[in-house]
Amino acid sequence: MQFFKFLVLLGFFIGEFIVSADPNPQRLGFTATQPTSYSDWPNAFLAGNGKIGIMVLGNPLNETVVFNDRGFNLSTGTARSFDQMSTTDLETIRNDCASGNFAEADKLAASAPHYKNGGDGSRHPGYAMFITIAPAGDIHDYVRTCDFRTGEISVKWTDDRGVWVRKAFVSRKDNVEVQLLTAPTRGTLSCSIRLDTDPGMGLPKDMLLTPTASPDLLTIRAKYKPTLNAGYEGVTRVIVSGGTCQVDGSTLNISTARSVLLLSRTTKYFDHCDDQWNKQAIQKDLTALPPDYDALLKAHIAVHQPIYDRVKLDLGASAMERAKTNEALLAEQKTSAVPVPALWERIFDAGRYYFFSSSSDQTPPDLLGMWSGDCRAGWGGFYHLDANLNLQIGGGNIGDMPEAMEGYFKINEAWRADFETNARKLLGCRGMVAAGNTPGPQSGLMAQISDYYPYQYATGEEGWLLYPLWEHYLITGDIRT
Repeated sequence: MQFFKFLVLLGFFIGEFIVSADPNPQRLGFTATQPTSYSDWPNAFLAGNGKIGIMVLGNPLNETVVFNDRGFNLSTGTARSFDQMSTTDLETIRNDCASGNFAEADKLAASAPHYKNGGDGSRHPGYAMFITIAPAGDIHDYVRTCDFRTGEISVKWTDDRGVWVRKAFVSRKDNVEVQLLTAPTRGTLSCSIRLDTDPGMGLPKDMLLTPTASPDLLTIRAKYKPTLNAGYEGVTRVIVSGGTCQVDGSTLNISTARSVLLLSRTTKYFDHCDDQWNKQAIQKDLTALPPDYDALLKAHIAVHQPIYDRVKLDLGASAMERAKTNEALLAEQKTSAVPVPALWERIFDAGRYYFFSSSSDQTPPDLLGMWSGDCRAGWGGFYHLDANLNLQIGGGNIGDMPEAMEGYFKINEAWRADFETNARKLLGCRGMVAAGNTPGPQSGLMAQISDYYPYQYATGEEGWLLYPLWEHYLITGDIRT
């Protein structure tokens, strides 16, 4: 989580000092190491469009792809609430502070609003796709890449059947996660595919998850609690070229195929999830998409690449240096007294990519960007408004990404009414008081009131959050209301 923020900050704070000699320096992140278990999920390669996202672990024969969604926060079934602070209590708190009786002021400030916690809980992964291929000899020449300019992730290796390549990206144009599995150069593709969860996700034990499979469709439906009608679903359309398919429970077994195209989408339902499932809207939308990986990728690149390419960093690294893996560059930097240019070029490129890929025109990145393999992430993975969110998007304006900043502006607009409620009920005044932290645009009410986190008195938060709007005007002259 901290590393994600570091990449985003670095990728933009130095953006104004760019001198680019090469119009298209190589901008790939790549590694020669393989994950060995689900616990390696922090080393996954990431793709997303700010609304939905995937984490590709990249194990050749036992692949795991984790599916994330901007709406994936645990549901509590209760709402945040607090009472109107009386003028008498507010005056007592002020007088105690003026007299230096801070402990008494803090105690009253925490108890008087009769605060009840609620709203959506921590960020969580939705589920994973598990792809299993039988072994055939030793695996060698392994490489996993992420092309920051296109958002395409590839996993490549060689065994006795020849060279294998798997590809994936998340389309900004069509809002779909696209994966292509192809046969090795000297054989056909046989594999099993299923949607499921892993114990390492730390999902609540009372969640109800139901995976199903058919020759052309994989689905998984989740209800947060038996007593709640809030949940989500993931749907994958399966297009097999050549070969045969057989369903075994919730697993799809594919034999002797030339290729398998997987088109996936996720959706969160805050209420009436049973009714929403029955509409099968995702299934209908996926059926309408062309079953053509190259066409879908081309449409995505036409949106993603021109925006990403507006800002470049070229520190003069050689082609040979840029061809080194992430691990090699990091190891070189550890023993170097001066910056390794290729490493810092790659960190810049990665930061810009992660920021854009976790931003949409509706929402900015949260504390995790939008990706997580575990619902027990620190600070709930929320939007934290006391410093983190503003810093995470701090380079969006100078980095020439108004498309990403639009989501930041939209989420602030969504919070406005709740922020005004915070000011009126907790401080007895007009204006806006930010919430401290929040799971998303649906909740701007005060996050916590206690003697340890008196967020209602962090009155500087809102000015901090609004500054990027002023910065946007300074850069663009845009005076839209």
